[in-house]
Amino acid sequence: MLQLFLWPFVQLYLIFCTVPPPTFWIQPPKFALRLLANIFLWLQPTKMYLRGPVPMKKVLFVCNHVNYSLDVPGVFASIYLLTGVYPRSIADRFHFKIPFWPWLLHLLGGFEGTASSCEELMQQGAPMLVYPGGREEVFKGRNDPKYALLWKQRLGFARLATKYGYQIVPVGSVGMEEMLTVLGYVNVDPILKLFGETKNDPLVCPVCIPTSWQRQYCTIGPCISTNKFDHESKEDLTKVRDLAKKAVLDNIDIGLRYQREDPSRYILSHNVKNLFGHYYSF
Repeated sequence: MLQLFLWPFVQLYLIFCTVPPPTFWIQPPKFALRLLANIFLWLQPTKMYLRGPVPMKKVLFVCNHVNYSLDVPGVFASIYLLTGVYPRSIADRFHFKIPFWPWLLHLLGGFEGTASSCEELMQQGAPMLVYPGGREEVFKGRNDPKYALLWKQRLGFARLATKYGYQIVPVGSVGMEEMLTVLGYVNVDPILKLFGETKNDPLVCPVCIPTSWQRQYCTIGPCISTNKFDHESKEDLTKVRDLAKKAVLDNIDIGLRYQREDPSRYILSHNVKNLFGHYYSF
């Protein structure tokens, strides 16, 4: 009851806070989370699969990104409804340079993914979710296949999970990239520079339009223990990252198999390209 009473006052305070501290957060009431999750799944029908039990604390969900991150609501809804866990989302720093957007992210549990913020929450055992592919997976390039994991050589999530004894929970999300048709690509570096963001490699954004409405498939687990690995050993951290990557790819493959075999895959029609064919060339 105390949580329910305090929650609206905390949100009012955070509206006026540019970058809220990650520990200053109260999880929304359970009835609100269940209502929101079911609304998300009504708008974005998702078939959910749980491959093993998931503890309530000290878990790090590791997930693939799709174009534009459009599957994120369905992923969070699936995780919460299947496991009862509502993870804090590690967000790219770019989000926190957009006016008012940081407040909405924080309202839903997101925080800027600095090492210090992650460690502060992990010391409390808070469940968390990370997309190691980051913006490169959100804005896939011309030569990137669907559901590619563009993790490069990143070891940060593996180091933190190993240091604090977190279990890694792989999550595979499938379906959104079959709904979108890419018309072309634009360079988004000028936009990033407006927000003080610079990158060594140019970043392109696919220009997409929806051409069908299909079910999503979210596969979660099983957990990967990090207890036997040393967080100060690069070799061990590479093994943890590669184990997580393989598990996410396995879950993506499972989702693709379910997708192929699902007779109710298409929600409105088999393909709505005919609606756009007069205006666009596919």
